[in-house]
Amino acid sequence: MNPFVLSLIIGSINALPILVWGSYFLHKHNERRKWVLYSFGLGGLLVVPLVFMKQLSVFLPFLDFQSSLNQSEALQASILTVPLTMISFFVIVGVVEEYLKHKVADKVPKNEITSFDDAIEFSIMAALGFAFAENTFYLINIWQYLDTQTFWSVYLLRAVFSTFAHCLFSTVYGYYFGLSLFPNQVYNQETYHRFSLSRLIQRCHCRLSKSFLKKFFIAESQFIGLFYAASLHAIFNIFLELQITIFLVPFLIFGMSFVSKLINDKKNLKELA
Repeated sequence: MNPFVLSLIIGSINALPILVWGSYFLHKHNERRKWVLYSFGLGGLLVVPLVFMKQLSVFLPFLDFQSSLNQSEALQASILTVPLTMISFFVIVGVVEEYLKHKVADKVPKNEITSFDDAIEFSIMAALGFAFAENTFYLINIWQYLDTQTFWSVYLLRAVFSTFAHCLFSTVYGYYFGLSLFPNQVYNQETYHRFSLSRLIQRCHCRLSKSFLKKFFIAESQFIGLFYAASLHAIFNIFLELQITIFLVPFLIFGMSFVSKLINDKKNLKELA
């Protein structure tokens, strides 16, 4: 089949889960279409450098974890025996992907982000763009080198779980991105980040300017968001690499519960007028 036609067909079927998960996460999407498409498109372009990074295993054999897994039955039997290098690799991948998706949202003009909802929604659009491009890339390779049954199995797995996972990670980071954009609405609220480092510094009555404390809170919020998102991403990738798919449904339920909690927390914060 012509590569262009193949890409067009696979891209079309990949659009369905994007629309489904997008409609689930973006209930009230009132942002300007220009910046919505910008976030989605730029999120898709993030796949290019990441694909290059993942291809390094061709030149660096110790990064070819799939071969290592196939050669070790004990490794497949227990996640506790996963080599530190493998965990480190997926942690790095998670950090890089989540940080780059965040930077896409950060490129949107700040006057277009007027609420926590906007911060989360632009982050999700970057995630949907990334998931669309990543799924298309993987499925094109599977169609070319594997059988049809494997193609549809991987398609369903990525359509249902991987796309949702990317949205989940970006929802978490988008929430904390919103905190960093609107610190005045959050920093003085005793009910939020009660045990955070910035709150501890404030309660210790350290002789630091309010300006410094606010900047510290902004940096802390971004770090916490990246930590949570990258940690979830790394755990998800490691389980998939180990082919422990039984965890996917609990992960989906946990993810939806976590997102619901963030949404409820967000409702307690005042929207920027």
